[in-house]
Amino acid sequence: MNKQMLKWILTQLDDATLITLSTATATKIKGFREITKSNLKLTKPQILTELQKPTKAVRLRDGLRRYVEKKLTEDDITSLRERTQEELEELISNGSHALLDVLIVLMTGEDEEQQLVLADVADQLFTALSPGDNGAKQDDSPATEEAASEDGDTAADSGVQAAIAAEAQARARI
Repeated sequence: MNKQMLKWILTQLDDATLITLSTATATKIKGFREITKSNLKLTKPQILTELQKPTKAVRLRDGLRRYVEKKLTEDDITSLRERTQEELEELISNGSHALLDVLIVLMTGEDEEQQLVLADVADQLFTALSPGDNGAKQDDSPATEEAASEDGDTAADSGVQAAIAAEAQARARI
């Protein structure tokens, strides 16, 4: 699983989902008895780090699978898993599905063989929407580049921001 993609996915999830995932993966944060909405602001960086550890991978995948099953219908999930990368890019760009949901669906395939194939498609899709690729949907204005360099953002961070901006634009068109 692509670490950058997993980090991006986890940062895009809402607080309630993050708490649910931390409970499902038995994530413990030193100094806190439990992870709640009231202490999430303090514990969020540690939770994100813990959820990315390889020892949490199976439980995290199961938690993400439950999340996407609540959000999308079974027919939508099956349909997304059967599509090509180009078709998925089109669905994301026209706003019918969010990049976050598509990546989670692809990462949580039913069997191991399917997961390997779908994880590769998810990696390619994420790479296509990240910086350093000519197909990336991002604002290349000098003001944006100056702001990114002043903040010390890496190319990966600005690419994730570009993907988020593209997704927001797609949602605005709806």
